[in-house]
Amino acid sequence: MWFRPRQPDLPVPFQYSTEANGYESDVLSFTSLLDSPHSTSALDFTAQNELLRQEVRKMQQDNLAREKLRLELDGHEDEHGNGQDLGDGDAPSPHLPSTPAGSSSETHASSPSPSSSNPTEPDTSASTGSSGMRRLQVTRASTRGKPTSDDHIDVNLVPANLEVTMNDRGRAHATTGRVEPSGLSFTQLAEIADQAQLPCPGDTEDFAHVAEDPFTVPRAHAYVTTTHEHHGILEETNQAIKIPNTYDEAMSSPQREEWKGACSKEMDNLRKHNVYNLVPLSSVPKGEKILGTKFVFEKKLDGRFKARLVVGGHRQEPGQDYGRSYAPVCRIGSIRMTCAIGCHNNWPIYQLDVVGAFLNALCDRDVYVRPAPGTSAKNSATGEPMVYKLERSLYGLSQSPALWNDTLDESLTVFGWKRTQSDPCVYVYTSGNIIVILTVYVDDILITGGDQQLVDQKKKELTDRFEMTDMGEVKRILGIDVQRDYEQGTLAISQGHYVNTLMERFGMQEANPVSTPGYGVEISTNQPQDQILGPTEKKIDQSMTGSILYLAQCTRFDLSYAALQLSKACSNPAQVNMTAAKHVLRYLRGNPVLPIVYKRGQFRLAAFTDSSFGANPDNGRSTTGYLFFLAGGLISYGAKTQTLTAQSTVEAEIQALSYSAREAVYISNFMTELNFKTFGSVPINSDSTGALTVAGNAMHSPRTKHVALRYFSSGS
Repeated sequence: MWFRPRQPDLPVPFQYSTEANGYESDVLSFTSLLDSPHSTSALDFTAQNELLRQEVRKMQQDNLAREKLRLELDGHEDEHGNGQDLGDGDAPSPHLPSTPAGSSSETHASSPSPSSSNPTEPDTSASTGSSGMRRLQVTRASTRGKPTSDDHIDVNLVPANLEVTMNDRGRAHATTGRVEPSGLSFTQLAEIADQAQLPCPGDTEDFAHVAEDPFTVPRAHAYVTTTHEHHGILEETNQAIKIPNTYDEAMSSPQREEWKGACSKEMDNLRKHNVYNLVPLSSVPKGEKILGTKFVFEKKLDGRFKARLVVGGHRQEPGQDYGRSYAPVCRIGSIRMTCAIGCHNNWPIYQLDVVGAFLNALCDRDVYVRPAPGTSAKNSATGEPMVYKLERSLYGLSQSPALWNDTLDESLTVFGWKRTQSDPCVYVYTSGNIIVILTVYVDDILITGGDQQLVDQKKKELTDRFEMTDMGEVKRILGIDVQRDYEQGTLAISQGHYVNTLMERFGMQEANPVSTPGYGVEISTNQPQDQILGPTEKKIDQSMTGSILYLAQCTRFDLSYAALQLSKACSNPAQVNMTAAKHVLRYLRGNPVLPIVYKRGQFRLAAFTDSSFGANPDNGRSTTGYLFFLAGGLISYGAKTQTLTAQSTVEAEIQALSYSAREAVYISNFMTELNFKTFGSVPINSDSTGALTVAGNAMHSPRTKHVALRYFSSGS
C-alpha cells in the first residue's frame, strides 16, 4: 500500500519588484486570448483573480473527491487498513501537477504588499487591499537575465475591486468592476494569470499593428497611485520637459524663467544686428501685409533653452511679396568627399557655425511684421500701435534662405574663393600649389587645406565678416559623428547618437533586434483599404520613414534599399509599411553604429554596381544599387528604381551600369575642380557578364538593338 505525501498549499506565484528595484514594465504584444468570448480590453484585474479563484476551488473539490475515492479503493485492497484520507484543506495546489502544459509561465503580474499571509490557507475569499501605492509589473523571462523576484504573494492581498483596462489611446487605467466568469477554460485562465497587467503602448492610437509586430510597442513606466473603491489612476513617470508651442504656454510652464531668458536673449540679438525698426502702424502702405510673429522654442542637447523669433511667411504670395526663394545646400556626398580628402592628405578639418545666419542678409523689399509676443510696442506720446519694419531677413520669411546664400557667396567671392560648378555650396581657394576647401550647409561650414597658416587666415576673414563660433576640429555636423585618429591615419563618420535618439523618439529602446534591415520582399503600394493607416499612424510612419531616409543619405549605406521601399508608399502608407519601418528600427537597435572609415594612402576611386530584375510588384521595374569608394571609404552610394522597365536581366544590369557611369563622371569632374588629379578611367565592377559584354563590345542582336539608343547615346 502506498499513499501520496501531502504537498503544501502554495499561493498563486505572483512576482513583484521591491522598492530597491523600482517599477519596470517590459511591454509585450497585445493579443486576444484564443477562443475567449470576452474582448481583451474587458479582461480586468478583478476578473482575472476572481475567475482564477473559482477555478482553483473547483479543482480542489474535484481533486479531493478523486483522492477520497482512490483511498477508499486502496483501503479495500490493503489488509492492514493503511488507507489515509486528506482533509479539506489538504488538496494539492493546482499550480503544481494540475497546471496545463500549454499555459504560459513566462509572464507574471505582481501586486506587492508589506503584509504577510499564511501560505497554507486556501484562497476562498478576496480581501480588500489598502489604498496605499501599489506597484504593478510585467516581465518576460525570455528577455531577462534572471527573474525579478522569487517571492510569492497570496492572491488574498490583491484588492478584489481593482480593475486595470486600456483606454482608446493605449493608456492603462485603473477602475473597479467585475466581469462574469462564464465561458473561459482553465488554459485561458492560466493565460490570463500570465497577462495580469495589460501593456501600455504609449501614444499609439490603437493596437491593430501590435499583433503583427510585437516588438515595437513603446516602453511605458506607470504606477498605481490609488486603489479607491471608485477609481484609480495610472500616471507616467518618465515625462520630459514639455516644449511650449506658444509664448503664453512658455510663460505658464514650470520653466517660465528659462524660457523668458531665452526670449530676452533672442530679442537682444535682433537689436544687435539692427534687424528691424519700429514704425507707426499708420505709416504702413495701404494693402501691404503685416505678417504675424511667434517664438519657436527648443531645448538643446547641452541643456540650453533656445527661443527664436520667426515670421509667418506662409501668408506671403510668390511674385508679389518675394522673388527668389531657392537656396542650395551642399550634397551630403560633398561632406563625405571633404572628409576623404582631408583624411588622405592628413589635413585637419575645422567647423564654423554662423550665429543667426539669416540676420546677416539685407531685405530686398519692405516687409512689415507684428511685434514679438510679450512685448509692448506703442508710441509713448500718442499711444499709437507700432510695428516692425524689417531691415534684415528674419527666420520664417520665404526669401530669407536665398538672401543669406547670396550674401555669403558675395563675401566669399570678395575673399578670393571660387564656387565649384559640381556643387554650388563647395568653394575652393588656391594659392600656388596650396589648396583650401570650404563646404557650406546653410550656417554650418567645414574648412580644410594643405597649409595651416593659410587656413587660419581664411577662417579669420570669415569670422571678421560674420559672427561665427569656431568649434575647432569637427566632431559632429548635421547629426554625423566624426572621429579622427591621426596615428592610424583614419577618419570615421557614423550616426550612433542619432540612432539612439530615434530609439527614444519611437519607443524602441527595448525592441528585439533583427539581423537584416530589409523586410524580405518589395512591398506593393496597392494595399487593401482596411489596411491603410489612419491620420495619426500615418504621421508616425512618415516620421519614421523620413528619419530612416536621412540615415541612409548620410552614413548608413546598408539602409539604402530599405529606405527606398519605405518611401514608395509614404503618401498613403498601409499597415505593412509601418511594420517594415519598425523592422528597420529593430535592425538599428542591434546595429546602432556602422561607420564609414577613410584611410590615408588609399586615394583611388572604384565603383561597384548591381541590379535586381522586375522585383517591383506594381510596375515590374528593377532597382539599381551602386557604391563608390575613395580613400578606402564610401563617398557615394544608393538604391534607385530604374526609370525604364527592363526586358531582361542584361538590360537591367546595363541600366545600372549607365547610372553608375554618370555618377563616376560627376565625381571625376568634381575632383578636377578641386585641383586634384583626374580619375581618367574609373573602374566600374559588375557581376553580369552579359552586361559587361554588351557595354564593352559593339554587339547587335534583335534583343539588344535598342540598348545603344536608350543607354549609350551622346549626352547621356
